[in-house]
Amino acid sequence: MMMYPHTQWTDGATRVLLFTIRLAVHVESYMLFLLRHAQWRASGDDAVAQPGGFASVIRGLATVPGALDTLRTGQVRTRDLLVRVRANPNPNSSDVHEAACTVSRC
Repeated sequence: MMMYPHTQWTDGATRVLLFTIRLAVHVESYMLFLLRHAQWRASGDDAVAQPGGFASVIRGLATVPGALDTLRTGQVRTRDLLVRVRANPNPNSSDVHEAACTVSRC
């Protein structure tokens, strides 16, 4: 993990970090959508389908049980990183770097 002194942060580095955090939020949102959709389908309550959202019949959107466990784990880890970054928004924080590297696989 690379650490930079706060005085060496550039506009470009800040944009990359913000992009990475926004990407993590979007990925987490999609994971939550898949988890909620799978839970809704498992409940067998197809009669209460809504137009759009997770409680709607979407052709081709099926998940296997093993994938759901992986999604749950990934969602919890992503949320934990985002909460830690929000609690310590200092760009020199190791949490910010860890969140960026987790999402971008650096």
